[in-house]
Amino acid sequence: MKIHPARRKAIGEILGALIVIAIVVAAGLILYTLFTSTASNVGSQTTVSIQSNKLVATPSGSAAWAITLKDSSSKPITGLTATLGATTITPSNSNGAIGSSNPLVPGQTASGSASIASGITIGQTYTVTITATFSDGSQSTFTTSVTATSS
Repeated sequence: MKIHPARRKAIGEILGALIVIAIVVAAGLILYTLFTSTASNVGSQTTVSIQSNKLVATPSGSAAWAITLKDSSSKPITGLTATLGATTITPSNSNGAIGSSNPLVPGQTASGSASIASGITIGQTYTVTITATFSDGSQSTFTTSVTATSS
């Protein structure tokens, strides 16, 4: 006479089903969290795009630097600077200097230029740091580079 196991197979199937359900619920929660955090970030982007960034140098080491930036965020910018070494530009829009009374609204551009007396080498690449302060008080810093060209 054969003795059959006491239906342990049914208990194993139940445990397997519970594990699969737990995995599916955990994956769903992870996807929900990722989606909701991404969706909330889309509504509050804090980006500045560079429309142009030019550094024209002379053999003597002086240079003219010009930059144009666009508010690509969803918030107005109330403070904006671009820095190359010791030189800082505060870009302006068509109404003047960017500030709380004259914010750079999303989609609008601001430009600025500066003369650099010395220290620029034609062909060398320099780091530019852009700092934007938004109307809600948040601040973002971006870095880019510009290569000095000859005039």
